[in-house]
Amino acid sequence: MLLLNLGGPETLDDVRPFLFRLFRDPDIIPLPRWLRWLSWPIAWLIAKFRAPKSKLAYAAIGGGSPLRKTNAAVAEKLLAKLRADNVATDIAVAMRYWHPLTDAALDKLQAGGSDRIVCLPMYPHYSTTTTMSSYRELNRRLAKRNKTWRPKLYHVLDYHLDPRYLDAVRQRMAPLLAQIDADHATAAVLFSAHSIPMDRVRESGDPYPQQVEAMVAELAKGIPASIRHDLAYQSRVGPVEWVGPDMPTKLRDLAAAGIKQLLVVPVSFVSEHVETLEEIDQEYAHLASELGIGKFLRVPTVQADDDFVAFLAALVRETLAGQVNTNCRRLALGQPCVCLLEAARP
Repeated sequence: MLLLNLGGPETLDDVRPFLFRLFRDPDIIPLPRWLRWLSWPIAWLIAKFRAPKSKLAYAAIGGGSPLRKTNAAVAEKLLAKLRADNVATDIAVAMRYWHPLTDAALDKLQAGGSDRIVCLPMYPHYSTTTTMSSYRELNRRLAKRNKTWRPKLYHVLDYHLDPRYLDAVRQRMAPLLAQIDADHATAAVLFSAHSIPMDRVRESGDPYPQQVEAMVAELAKGIPASIRHDLAYQSRVGPVEWVGPDMPTKLRDLAAAGIKQLLVVPVSFVSEHVETLEEIDQEYAHLASELGIGKFLRVPTVQADDDFVAFLAALVRETLAGQVNTNCRRLALGQPCVCLLEAARP
């Protein structure tokens, strides 16, 4: 098994090189082939000027990202659960932009003699900027290895509509919904997702916004009809157009509509990270307070909790048994996969 995630800087000194890796990714900042030589200087400049602000955000959550520890915990529990079920397996974590990187993860699986690899993205939704980027990197690293080791890959594409994953999110929403006061006219549930550049949607047909909206529609069925719900996007970077509306704009709209109680549900994150711990819990909570929204609640992510790990274990077994469609020719070629009907779900 290969857990795929973006990764994050573990110390403040890691922030700038992490940002450099991130912004050098052609799936984040696509350039025409004849301009790709500019990827290095562009990434260097963005990292240089973005690092001071990013360091402040990471300093506010203890000096680094908890993603590595969280994914290691998921891996440990998932491995133990499958081995207890007599599934002979190994597991490694592959981060896209920080350690442990893809090569290190493949070294471990190759040394263990793995001949089949179930790829488990820690992204519930498929996007060219996350899932596809991780799979492209995996293909590149495999292509550079000894051709005597060519494991069969099973690509899990998404699981945002899997009933078991939706149930896990609903279970975390329920106790916080119960804290909403009886005056539902002043209450709202705001679903939040990490934004992506609009050109990814227009030019690459990225299905991410559609998938986010589909997941929100399912989760909204469990919200009392008397409580309004909305969707906003966060974590925009730079002057280009991003999928919206953005969180600050939506918070201002809700406050203007008389909302005093707000429950934020981060739907695109399975782990706590700077986007939840600093951006939502600190920046947006502070803005909401300034706008007169007195009650600000936030649903926790699934992390390495037992129900999420049990879901992943079931997904691995179903994938190996052929119950999940992982046959995506375009993905195997490192190209965008936008076949929504063929997305990996039971």
